[in-house]
Amino acid sequence: MLPFTSAGCIGAAVNGGLQPCFAIIFSEIIGVFALTDEKEREYQIMIYSLLFCAIGVLAFLANIVQVSAISFQTFENQIFPRASVFAIKQGECKSGFFFLSLRRPLSPNQENH
Repeated sequence: MLPFTSAGCIGAAVNGGLQPCFAIIFSEIIGVFALTDEKEREYQIMIYSLLFCAIGVLAFLANIVQVSAISFQTFENQIFPRASVFAIKQGECKSGFFFLSLRRPLSPNQENH
């Protein structure tokens, strides 16, 4: 559970940090249009356009990490116990405690068959 939570937090931090970067670069682009030299203006516009693309890719990846970490954690917490109970009912394993022992240690009150 901890790796998914930490990955989600890192993705959220990166995604939140990129929003001010968009604002700073956008404000710099406005200043580029005030340049009088045509070649310098085109060069600066190309540089800032590439920076926008790079930040967009980083934002996409951070969003994917954030959402998938939350999805995997939800899968682990909700779907895995249901699947293990279903497998136990279907007789997929000889011991009913096999799947449950993978999830959490047995309490002293439970017997291990």
